[in-house]
Amino acid sequence: MFFKKFWRKKSNSDIQSVQDKPIAQDKISLAIQTFWTQVKASEQTFNTLEPISIMENLNNLLIDNQLNVIAELTRGDKKIIK
Repeated sequence: MFFKKFWRKKSNSDIQSVQDKPIAQDKISLAIQTFWTQVKASEQTFNTLEPISIMENLNNLLIDNQLNVIAELTRGDKKIIK
C-alpha cells in the first residue's frame, strides 16, 4: 500500500502545484548561516571527538536547523590544531 501510493505517477497538476510554491531562499540562507556559526562555535569540542561522534553532532545541528541534508565524514590525515 505504501509503495503503491509513494510510487504512483505524478500528474501534470501535481507537478505544477510543486513548481508554483516559492522556495524561501532567505530562510534557507539563514539556516545555513546559523548551522555554520554553530559548527564554528563547536570546533574545539569537535576536535576532541571521534569521527562518528563528530558526524552525529553535525547531523543533529543540521536537523535542528531544518536543513534536509546529512553529514558524512571520511577518514584522512589527522589535522593537529595548535
